[in-house]
Amino acid sequence: MPTCVAEHLVQDVRGTVDDGWLLFEPWCRRDEPGHGEDAHDAIEGAELGLEHRQRIQRAYASGLVALLHRDVMAQHPETRELSVDARKLTGRAGDAVVHYDRIERIVRQVRAVERETKLLQTGVDTIHRVSEPTTYTVRAEPLTATAFAPFGQLVKEGDMVMELRDDEVFHLNVLHYDRSDLRCDHLNRHHRATQMLVALAGKPTLLVVAPKDFDFSTEDHLSSVRAFICDGTAGVNLALGTWHWGPYPIHDEVDLVNVQGKNFSTDNEVAHLERDLGVVVEVVL
Repeated sequence: MPTCVAEHLVQDVRGTVDDGWLLFEPWCRRDEPGHGEDAHDAIEGAELGLEHRQRIQRAYASGLVALLHRDVMAQHPETRELSVDARKLTGRAGDAVVHYDRIERIVRQVRAVERETKLLQTGVDTIHRVSEPTTYTVRAEPLTATAFAPFGQLVKEGDMVMELRDDEVFHLNVLHYDRSDLRCDHLNRHHRATQMLVALAGKPTLLVVAPKDFDFSTEDHLSSVRAFICDGTAGVNLALGTWHWGPYPIHDEVDLVNVQGKNFSTDNEVAHLERDLGVVVEVVL
């Protein structure tokens, strides 16, 4: 008996194949008409004993390569025509067992169903999931001239030190911010101009800063981060290279007078804390 045989496919050689589940095997040279052992005559086989009847039921299901689900059969009713006609069986193996012209379409459909089944299996995750960032907590402190000295000056009284580098010039505008989560995921700094920020109407704000000596290439640099509560009685003048985030409103909103380099868009270094370190700074007021 050839090896490329789909056994137990035909329930009754005088009827059709059970189309609920079809077991397909690859096309084999041995399944070609005229090759292999002689097949029993179907009518004679009906009179044989149980053992011989079982041998007849081993139909040569040529070209069938996978298992079809009933849903596939429902979508392709024409595949129900795959049948074994006992009257057409001859003395050569592989003759008239199935209609080969429909095999290619059936196989393609089976492969699509198999792919969908794999995607629905438990444990198969097609979505790349990003882990939650860790939190580095900083407690905010009151804004005083002494505490803020490493980062710049308070804009309250006296003269301010405003610096420019290269061909940069100052630009004055008013910024508006609405209240949002006090969650610092990055820091900015500028090298060609100092930046002055003063809240209008005495609105309180939160400012996060860090010294220019760090580049935040490692989590160890997070220990240099400080947070200040600006109560609205003074503004800040950020020194060259000072890392900062804000000032942002503690309550509903704030308008800020902003004096900085006009070409800040080309002088804006960013330390991406969440993206590069997987850390966000959370401020406790």
